[in-house]
Amino acid sequence: MATLLGIAVDNGIISSENDTLGKFLYHYCSEIDIAKSGIKISNILTMSSGISGNELMYPNEYLNWFYSNNQIEYTLTKPMNSLPGEKFNYNSGTAHLLSGILTQATGNSVKDFAKEHLFKELDINIDKHYWQVDKQGLNNGGAGLQLTAYDMLKIGQLYLNKGVYQGKRIVSEDWVEKSTRKQISTDNAQPFGPYYGYFWWIGETHGYEYYFANGYGGQFLVIVPEIKLIVVATNKWLNIDTNTANKQWYSTLEMIIKKIISIY
Repeated sequence: MATLLGIAVDNGIISSENDTLGKFLYHYCSEIDIAKSGIKISNILTMSSGISGNELMYPNEYLNWFYSNNQIEYTLTKPMNSLPGEKFNYNSGTAHLLSGILTQATGNSVKDFAKEHLFKELDINIDKHYWQVDKQGLNNGGAGLQLTAYDMLKIGQLYLNKGVYQGKRIVSEDWVEKSTRKQISTDNAQPFGPYYGYFWWIGETHGYEYYFANGYGGQFLVIVPEIKLIVVATNKWLNIDTNTANKQWYSTLEMIIKKIISIY
C-alpha cells in the first residue's frame, strides 16, 4: 500500500503524503470530524494517526474492524487517543484508509491500479492471486493479499535497488528512501522493530540496519541494504491458533535477525 501511494504521488495523482484524509474520504463516511479530517496520509503510513485501536495489544481489534458493517466508517468513528504524528499505534484499520484514498484518487480499484503500475512491472500476475475486499468493495489495505515467496522477493529487489526493477524505474528513489527511513519510534511495540518508516519496521543488528514487512503467523520480507541481502520466509497461517502463530512468527524472525544476518 505504501508503494502504491508512492507511485500515485510520483505520478501527480496525489499531491503528496501531506494531503489530509478529509480531501478523500467523505465519499465513504457520512461524517468525519475536524480532528480526523486533518490527519495526514503520512500519519497513516507511520501508524501514528492518533486514532485509537491497537491490535498488537488487543488482537480482537482486527476482527472487530473486519466484521463491522463499514470498515472505513468503523475506523473514522473511533475516538482519538493522541495527536496525529505523536504516538505509534499499530492499527490495520487505519492502513485500510489508504485503500479508500487510492480508490477515490485514481478512480480505479486498488487491485487494478496495482496491476497496472506495480505488479505488471514486476511480472506478477495479480489476477491469479486473491486480494480480499471489504463490505464496500474496497481491497483490504491492511491484510488479505496473497503473494508467493518469489513475488515477495521481487518486491524486495525493487526496494534494494531503490525503486528500480530490471532497469526500469517503478517508484522514485526519494519515496523508497523516505519509506525505509526511521520516521517514528515504535517504543518496541514489536520485537526486532524499534522504529517504523512508511509501513516498514526498522532495526539494527550486527552493525547493519535492516527493514522488514511481516504478516500474521510468520510471513517476512527482510532487507539489509548494506550487504545486499533479501530474506523471504513464509509459514502456515491458516487454521492455527494465535499462540502457535505468535511462536512461529517470533522464532522465524529471530532466526533471520540473529543468525542469518550474522553470517555476513
